[in-house]
Amino acid sequence: MNNEPEVIAPASGAITLPGEGPMPLASMGRRFPALDLLRVLAILTIITSHTLPGEMQARLWKDLPCNLCLGAMFVLSGALLLPMYGSARDFFSKRLRRVLIPLAVWSVIYAAVYYFQGERTLIETIRSIRDILFRSTFPPGWFCYAIAGIYLFTPVISPWLRAAGRRQIEAYLLVWLLSLNIPYFGITTDINAGLFSMFYNCLGYSIAGMYLVHYAIPEPPSWRLWVLAVLFVTAYPLYTRLHNGWEAYSQAFYITPNCVEAALGIPLFVIIWKLFGGWKQTASPTGRAARMADRLLRELSVDSFGLYLIHWLFVFHILYPYFPGWEPSWATYFLTIGVCYPAAALLRRIPVVGKYLM
Repeated sequence: MNNEPEVIAPASGAITLPGEGPMPLASMGRRFPALDLLRVLAILTIITSHTLPGEMQARLWKDLPCNLCLGAMFVLSGALLLPMYGSARDFFSKRLRRVLIPLAVWSVIYAAVYYFQGERTLIETIRSIRDILFRSTFPPGWFCYAIAGIYLFTPVISPWLRAAGRRQIEAYLLVWLLSLNIPYFGITTDINAGLFSMFYNCLGYSIAGMYLVHYAIPEPPSWRLWVLAVLFVTAYPLYTRLHNGWEAYSQAFYITPNCVEAALGIPLFVIIWKLFGGWKQTASPTGRAARMADRLLRELSVDSFGLYLIHWLFVFHILYPYFPGWEPSWATYFLTIGVCYPAAALLRRIPVVGKYLM
């Protein structure tokens, strides 16, 4: 007999477990193409930040879409995984392995590349490998640590999310959104983050993802108010970014992977979710063209993580050093996508070891 609780879909569109609260989307046995599309668009946008030209002032706006998509990726993770049901051991075995093993493999690969290209000494290389659990050996690696951190918090925060009422979650998100402004005040004032330095992190985005799909989006007045709130709290940071320059902006966030513009990832998530079906999305599209498009989107989504991991290696350690005519440009961007996407797909399909690479 199946001991799993029955899944019920209320009229509002949110799917809940009787008496317990919302379910994570990843446990529902169905695909949500909007989330695949969001993941692909986010990774493609993030890569523009590493391949397009831009001086300090230009980067103020060039990196804005990248930061926006980073926020959307964390929101997506929360929608898929929160709140957790089942044992923490099973969750860690499945989720952490998918992030930490590829992170360890590519950390060693990047460390070896840095050594053989003369960017690090042997001692520095050994130390970077020794410290893999504590810091990234390659720039894109920080995202893996942030996602792994969310996974570690998932079993801790899930019982509260299952038991908390909607208003309690909204109160948390409101304080979190306001706290995102604090580093920006530090650019022009003596205000420091203090206790909030541990509050404006990626966990807030993941809780926002769960809240959006189960509470806010099914009731339009609520999600519209939250979108307005997000836009309101980003007004001052965008102003400081424009008038104080990239260096001040970077200094304010040297200890945090996310920034308040990434809160704009929340309305991006809402828009993609609603435009591409949301809860009404079907797992089996009809028609040959629709099935082919759905399969392509699924494959691109699965390979997007591999694309993210290897694009830095291709651009900065293969293309620029060995092909001097190349420089940051749209041509570089499209070449990177054209080379690294198929490479990620091929690496993922290597028997036995492919699952540990991507």
